[in-house]
Amino acid sequence: MVIAEAHATGLPVVASQVGGVAEMVTTINGELVESGDEAALAAAIGRVAGWDLSPDRANAIRDSAAQYRAESVAKATYVAYQEICKNTRAAGERKRD
Repeated sequence: MVIAEAHATGLPVVASQVGGVAEMVTTINGELVESGDEAALAAAIGRVAGWDLSPDRANAIRDSAAQYRAESVAKATYVAYQEICKNTRAAGERKRD
């Protein structure tokens, strides 16, 4: 959640590559480092702190967070649910035949 919040405000992040974090952090909106690598973390923080956060870059970072907005997540969930229901109905119809 913290990553999406930072991106929604146009700020880049530095994060450890754990769990689903790698899906959210790209070269556009931050940097990933191996978990437990303090030297890499410090270096990445130094690099990202030096980024030029021009309006164009901040907008690109904000745009990268769009897929994590409540409306986008709800829509994707609805589409996935509809697909599951369609596949379940089709499987049931095949089973009856």
